[in-house]
Amino acid sequence: MSDDDWREVLTDVNAHADYYKNNIITKIQERLQSYPEYEEWKQDNFNVNHKFTVFDETLVYLAVKNDCLVLVNVLLGIEGINVDAVNRHNGHTPLHLACANGSTGVVNLLLKREDIDVNAINEDGYTPLDLACKKDKAEVVTSLLKRKDINVNAGENEGIPLHWAIERSNVQVVNFLLKIQNLNVNAIDGFGNTPLKWAIMYKNIEIINSLLKREDIDINILDKNGSTLSHSVVKWGNTEIVKTLLKIKKISVNETDKDGLTLLHSAAQYGNVGISVLIAEGISVNAIDENGCTPLHYAAEDGHKEAIDILMAKGADPLLKNKDGKTPMDLDKNGYIKQFLEKKAIKNGIIAGCATAALSTAIAVTLFATGTVAVELMSIMIAAAIVTAVALAVGGITYSILKPSTKMDETKEAQNVNRDGNVLGDGRQ
Repeated sequence: MSDDDWREVLTDVNAHADYYKNNIITKIQERLQSYPEYEEWKQDNFNVNHKFTVFDETLVYLAVKNDCLVLVNVLLGIEGINVDAVNRHNGHTPLHLACANGSTGVVNLLLKREDIDVNAINEDGYTPLDLACKKDKAEVVTSLLKRKDINVNAGENEGIPLHWAIERSNVQVVNFLLKIQNLNVNAIDGFGNTPLKWAIMYKNIEIINSLLKREDIDINILDKNGSTLSHSVVKWGNTEIVKTLLKIKKISVNETDKDGLTLLHSAAQYGNVGISVLIAEGISVNAIDENGCTPLHYAAEDGHKEAIDILMAKGADPLLKNKDGKTPMDLDKNGYIKQFLEKKAIKNGIIAGCATAALSTAIAVTLFATGTVAVELMSIMIAAAIVTAVALAVGGITYSILKPSTKMDETKEAQNVNRDGNVLGDGRQ
């Protein structure tokens, strides 16, 4: 039988299930007589828990699958029915399926059975509550949480329901879960990530604020890479999140990770423009890690133009060498630093030229106007034009002087030699 055949049969029986509740199995038999499944079921003595289809699905599972609410209710009243029978496809119980489908009515019927396993785990390690959270079914979650035997911390090795609710950015479900006192708000997934880190990765400031209201929240848990929450914030969070956690003192700008990276290093490496917030908090723009690399080294190597522009504007040195003798400019394959410096040089040249022009013109006009130099008006205009042209030439010369040289690293060699005259050793390339 195809899925459509089962749907037709069960929908028809469901329409009259209340009327046939005392002989529902007989009515299902009658509807199946024209199908091969009937003979197989007959050989099993019409067992109410007989497994049909290639996926070993029972009658109650098939009724749930086709959202036959009345039929489900009647079947649950049959003595000996197995409400926890699993299929062979993914290990789902009827409750798993109802939760994944968001069939609140069916879920409520199943939950009336005290013997039902509300914490059953399917082949993927998910409970019915996990699936309800993953599928964004708030009403189903509410029903499940009414059961006193529900385990809100099930699946801690891969992620608990709270993780999945955060993944869907369902604030309502998150708040439902956070009201449960025995909820492990610091549970980690398979990569050592807490629910708070998930909220940061998904950039949901509302959920972050809800999590931080829990007194038992732990912000010092390291993930499997040894990264702290603070570094996760600057890697994955946006500027608003960085500001929020700095404001409530949940992260420290002076914190370093196991590799000596400051928050500014991490922010630059991931191109997070929240770096301007960190700089405003007083973190050194030229801080070096254990390899002698500054934040600009990381931003340059990973090609984050906006981060480069911010760091350069705040005074980052593009010629500081790391322990491998590499400057940020050496690592800048996209030429973003050079572009920044050229724009700055052009701007400075124009400003210098315009300033000179304005000053020279003002002097000339003053001289002519006071009679120090007696000429006609036309002569004044010609003189002013000449002075302006000369001034713009000065601006061009200024640009040439300020324009980045291909040998900038040579002019800055002394910056990378220590007081004993020794050049720094190996580091990040």
